[in-house]
Amino acid sequence: MRFIACTTFAFLLMLDGFSANHDDLLKQGYRWVTVDGPYACVSVEDLRKVTRGGGDELQLKLVEQLKAYYLIQGTMVQVIKEDKSAGVSQIRIDGITTPLWTRNEYLSRHPLKSIMGRIETPTTSTPSGSPGESATPSGSPGENPTPGGSPALTASPTPSTTP
Repeated sequence: MRFIACTTFAFLLMLDGFSANHDDLLKQGYRWVTVDGPYACVSVEDLRKVTRGGGDELQLKLVEQLKAYYLIQGTMVQVIKEDKSAGVSQIRIDGITTPLWTRNEYLSRHPLKSIMGRIETPTTSTPSGSPGESATPSGSPGENPTPGGSPALTASPTPSTTP
C-alpha cells in the first residue's frame, strides 16, 4: 500500500511539473503544428495562394522558389507575431532562419506527438534549444576557425593488424 501511495504521489508531481513547464512554453509563444503540407510561407500573400487551393503545381513552384516550406504535424514552432483578425501568425521554425507565416488554425496550444512519437520541447527540437538556430555545428573536426586561413592538417589513423 505504501508503494502505491509513493508511486501515485511521484506521478502527480511529474504531471504538475509538466503542466507548469507547458504553461511556460505557451507564454514564450511555443505551439505545435497540426497539419502536414506546404503551409508556412515567407509572405502572407503566398500563404493565401497556397491555402486557397492553388493546386499542386502552385505549391511545388512556391516550394522550389523557397517561398513555401512544409509543416510536419507535431513539430514545435515559436510564434513571434500574431494577427488574430487575419487569422495568421508569423513563426520561427528550427533550421529555417527566415520567419514564416502560417494560419492560426494550423497551430495548437496543446502538445502533439511528432512523427517520431515524441512531444517536442525547445530542448528536444534543436541541439541548441533555440528555435531558428541552425542545427549544423559551427565547425567540423580539423577545420581552422580563422577566416581565410588554411585548414589544420591532422594525421590519419594508422591501421592496426591483429594476429
